[in-house]
Amino acid sequence: MDEAMAGKWICPMHPGVVKDEVGSCDICGMDLVTTESLGYVKVDAPKEAPLVIPVSAPLITGARAVVYVQLPERETPTYEGREVVLGPRAGDYYIVKSGLDEGEVVVTSGNFKIDSALQIRARPSMMSPKAEKAPMRGHHNH
Repeated sequence: MDEAMAGKWICPMHPGVVKDEVGSCDICGMDLVTTESLGYVKVDAPKEAPLVIPVSAPLITGARAVVYVQLPERETPTYEGREVVLGPRAGDYYIVKSGLDEGEVVVTSGNFKIDSALQIRARPSMMSPKAEKAPMRGHHNH
């Protein structure tokens, strides 16, 4: 809400009638109520923007969401599957609640190919999270 509405009094029937103190509506005579009692509440905006990823990045199984993250400073592009907790979808993005850090590079195209190659090799993947752990190397189309 507009911070100027905090602590004000308002008419439930005529929301245009707002006063600084308790009283009655100038139009209908009804008792004014606090703006907070009608749902006008101050919303604390997040101090920083949420971490988001494109909707094409996660592979979602229903119960789990997995993204492939490029491991830094590798001679050959190397990717690691990472389970993430997603928040709501916001247009073409998902809000990431946990599992990623800002600045990490996630695969947004070709992630299903990486996952399929891992499944064939019996490595951890979207469908087999407990397989032998090792990152996927070499897929250049990320």
